Amino acid sequence: MFIMAFAAQVATQSADPWWWGIARKHDSDHLYFTAKCEAGTSEGARRAALESGMAQFAGYVSSGVGGNVADVVGEVREAEAFHTDEVFADGRYRVWMLVRVPRGEYDRHVGRLERAARLESGWKSAQSLANRGLFKEAGAELEGVLKMYDGTLGLAFAEDEVKLKLAEVFKGQARNSRARKWAGDVVAGTTDAGLRRKAEEFVKGLPQATLRDALNPDGKACAVYALKRGGAGWVHWAALSDAAKARRASEKILCEIAGEGRVWTGSEEGGEEGGEEGIFKMIAVESDRRGLPVALVLGLVAPKNKKSGEGGGLEELGDIFWWVIRSSDGEVVSSGGTKVIPDNPAMMVRNVFGLDNLLRGDVGKIVGALEGE
Repeated sequence: MFIMAFAAQVATQSADPWWWGIARKHDSDHLYFTAKCEAGTSEGARRAALESGMAQFAGYVSSGVGGNVADVVGEVREAEAFHTDEVFADGRYRVWMLVRVPRGEYDRHVGRLERAARLESGWKSAQSLANRGLFKEAGAELEGVLKMYDGTLGLAFAEDEVKLKLAEVFKGQARNSRARKWAGDVVAGTTDAGLRRKAEEFVKGLPQATLRDALNPDGKACAVYALKRGGAGWVHWAALSDAAKARRASEKILCEIAGEGRVWTGSEEGGEEGGEEGIFKMIAVESDRRGLPVALVLGLVAPKNKKSGEGGGLEELGDIFWWVIRSSDGEVVSSGGTKVIPDNPAMMVRNVFGLDNLLRGDVGKIVGALEGE
């Protein structure tokens, strides 16, 4: 809103008024600009003079910090005709105007232009980093740009371009779940048809997440605890541990067997360590200290009334459970179980790892949880 608080003086002479040649200095509260304009109407001449003063203000702002003058002019909220003289001569109105702009308006625009300059710099820096294969650094730069992005700043790039670039740098880090998320945001939200097509093609080209992606985030090994529940609690079971070692080679999973010789006290009903939940917290702390972001716990619960030499019924089957634990906070991000023959650990591991409705079926969920989605 422009405040037309002026003192007008209509006359017939066309010479400059007495104050015109006296420079009005900027002070701590206001900036001052002079403008002289002609038009066929008084209102038109005044409007043109005020706009001229605003353009001078925009140039003054831009000269200090750079930026587009037109963007500043379009965003000026407060400008007033502090003093105006007007004459009518030769069929036209001539206006001399002293335009005043609050210092706060200047500070606001300087802040906007500085913010725009930082965003433009960050965008260029991120692209340069990505081109050099420094994907982690590029991702951090892009996330900073997204956090500060302001569509009213007249930036040379769109927010959705940043999201798609972020998807590309996550793909470069083999973090495909995150890449799919950001590209999907572009597909769902952009109004740019060309950018949407590009994002759609990008999503189609992403590989599906694998068990290795889930258990080896950022290429780091996972801890594997192979346990069997007995009277004293959960104990390390060497046979199950050996089966897990054999399976890791076929799945190309990086893992470190942990918990050998340990007895984990507790049960479903609780115990001195607080039951399974307490055990998982302890495992998470242990794994985190070893720099392993994920712990996979395999646990067999044998049938209660199995008699040697008898078999065939469901009562002869045990239960193999799995829990995938995020080491940083002890959160169980995937869990489940299935019936198994209790003396065949190789089959237990094969079923847990191999069947689509068991651990493999939770791959996307695990990857998403570990990547912070």
